[in-house]
Amino acid sequence: MIELAILDASDHFTGAAVFFNQSAGGGSVLVNLYLDTDDPGEVARAAEVALEAIWETVTFKPVSVDVAFAATEKPDDPTRMEFNAMDPLPIGEILALDGSYVVRQLLMIPGGTLAHRFGDWRHP
Repeated sequence: MIELAILDASDHFTGAAVFFNQSAGGGSVLVNLYLDTDDPGEVARAAEVALEAIWETVTFKPVSVDVAFAATEKPDDPTRMEFNAMDPLPIGEILALDGSYVVRQLLMIPGGTLAHRFGDWRHP
């Protein structure tokens, strides 16, 4: 459901892979976004609509949404580290997401930042 919402959000997406991590502190969403461009501005615009789609369709209130970006087609068997990720720092700077940070080619965005950007989370 989330992958379809992402793909519908922008023509730049060639695919998406979504993973979930649940722990005692809450759950997070890891998303690999595959795009037809590596231009940071275009990727940031596509990421903005993808983040909103994720926030509106995820079935639990995530403590964070962590995103990796790759200018390639989605692999047949996507895994978390099976692609050559783009540097997310310029994308994060363009999006100006307060509280977000970069760890190992992931743009990590706290749930509170997404709530501030897109409104309080509501179960779909």
